[in-house]
Amino acid sequence: MQKPEPTFSVNLNANPGTTRFGKRRPNGKGWIAKPGQPERKFNVSVWASTFVNKDGVELLAYNGNVDPYARTDRGVDKMRAGANAGTGPSIEVNGMEIQDGRIVFFEAVHAEGNIAENGKRRADFYGYWNDKGTLIDVGGWSNDFEDGRTSVVGGTQPHFEKPVDMQASPDEIDAMRSTAEPAEEHAFGHGSENPEPVEEQTSSRRRGGRRADTQQSASIPDDEQSR
Repeated sequence: MQKPEPTFSVNLNANPGTTRFGKRRPNGKGWIAKPGQPERKFNVSVWASTFVNKDGVELLAYNGNVDPYARTDRGVDKMRAGANAGTGPSIEVNGMEIQDGRIVFFEAVHAEGNIAENGKRRADFYGYWNDKGTLIDVGGWSNDFEDGRTSVVGGTQPHFEKPVDMQASPDEIDAMRSTAEPAEEHAFGHGSENPEPVEEQTSSRRRGGRRADTQQSASIPDDEQSR
């Protein structure tokens, strides 16, 4: 049986520090790929915040940027994509306005339990990516390494109107983790083209002009507070 290939992998850092300009470094760096295109990896940088859901539980939220070009794109194609970055339409989903090139994902609390009726495990994190006006659902499972590092590894799928409910068996999760581990190291600048840390940018907005960024933990909509 063919191993499932991940299309989302982010290494997490609880204390990334700041740049020489005093800006927060990303709490997570990694890559994401479009559904069915795991070979085209787009770099991701996200910043962490927390919010309290309607049941009074403090949960994690991540908000950040996706590069407009894949790591393996030709130089001229990267330049062209960079010149057109952020020009796609914003998308509103569950009360959030997600701008082009932005990604948001949240720690999940599943009302039906973490294990589905089919025995598969529901994703630990879920969210959305606006890829040039196309909304893509994101889901991932947490992964703790022996040296203390943590990552989220999972997949992407075309957006459905119903809430994200990605599921995978323990074997499928292990296969995704083992496949993604070598690729995650590259996202931290090992041999990368741009080892300089990305500075924090928060530009997604809520309805009414309120920003859905890492500093507004209270603005998580009710629909995003319980799964």
